[in-house]
Amino acid sequence: MIQAIRETNFIAYIETEASRIDTSVTSAHIRHLVKFSNDLDDAIFYAYATTEVINNRYTSLAFTYNPIGDIYTGRLNLIPAGYYKYELYEVSWIGAVTMSLGNAPATETDVLSPVANTKGVVQGLVAIGILYLGEKSGSEEVQYTEYESPSTTNYVYTGIPDPEIFNEYSLAFDGVDDILITTKDSSIMPTDNLTVGCWIKPSTWAFAGSSQTYMPFGCIAAGGWGVKFSNNYAASVTTFSADIKVSDAGSGVANYISPSAGTGFSATLRALTGWHYIALTYDKVTGVASLSLDGVEKATATGLAGADIVYNVSNTKLMFGADSYSDTVGEHFFGGNIDEGSVWNKALTSAELLAVYNGGVPINLLSNTGAYVSNANLQGWWRMGDPDGTSAYPTITDDSPNANNGTMTNMTSADIETLVP
Repeated sequence: MIQAIRETNFIAYIETEASRIDTSVTSAHIRHLVKFSNDLDDAIFYAYATTEVINNRYTSLAFTYNPIGDIYTGRLNLIPAGYYKYELYEVSWIGAVTMSLGNAPATETDVLSPVANTKGVVQGLVAIGILYLGEKSGSEEVQYTEYESPSTTNYVYTGIPDPEIFNEYSLAFDGVDDILITTKDSSIMPTDNLTVGCWIKPSTWAFAGSSQTYMPFGCIAAGGWGVKFSNNYAASVTTFSADIKVSDAGSGVANYISPSAGTGFSATLRALTGWHYIALTYDKVTGVASLSLDGVEKATATGLAGADIVYNVSNTKLMFGADSYSDTVGEHFFGGNIDEGSVWNKALTSAELLAVYNGGVPINLLSNTGAYVSNANLQGWWRMGDPDGTSAYPTITDDSPNANNGTMTNMTSADIETLVP
């Protein structure tokens, strides 16, 4: 079953290659037309995915919410909420895929003429299943009646669902003393190469007066690294920056390298609303640290090539919602929601970071998809409440193989919210 929430983007993972009909062309010449039907009001919607990636075991189809639907760009506005049957039809092109009216069939029975290499041909049905579309927060949920006898809503799912990627929860931090403290472990404190990232939705920006600093995550008590938003004593200039403490390439002398985006970017920072993905990378070979927002690099800084990251191992735990002043005390508290925190022992490429951002929809970090090829390097992945919701309190599970679970500190179960990117 595919699960999604109304008026949000979503990704479906469905097996298609095992049912491939046209084997005379490569996957680059294949797209899938999806038919969504709801027997509550007989609504029918057609759409090609905004982005489609065909893999050997599954196909990733990303759809975009938009009040005005568009078959050819994957824009959907599914109404009402509830259960939909989906049917997946294979469409192939002899020439390059051309996704536009007159070149891509609009229904499973659409036959385009005259025949041309630029015109897609519906080959047939390759998968069926169910989409459950939950109502958005604050709206009344659709109620269904159970019947003993089978009905047309009892569809058989033939794809490959991935329930772990269904994102339903995030953590809300008050900006005062709320923190998520992870287990201290070398796996989430890599010394060679690093990427650390998370989704943030700020709610308490207050860049005015002498100085404010907000840190969504960090483990920088006399070492390590952290990402921060601050106004550096000037209410009109806000910076997005990071610090990484590194050795002097074997000399034993440690220094900080600090990528920072401020001048020319300040107004953008101060106006941040909604969900955004932030990430910090460090490449030991080059000595370059990079800071990105929504998959786009915003600042870099270069230290000495070959320098290791240095930690204060006796006094540092990775924290979300603040930086670690000590193993149990945070500082520079962040106010807002945080979701999908993660650590890799690799500097992800710009293409990978853009794939992780995925147009504003979190992906399954345990599965390589498209440009993202670093699932084996994932050292920590805190999903901030998924899949158990408030019953998980106070433990936030690390879904990476290392199981460095986090503990909600100075927080309540109500801070696990159904507010997600």
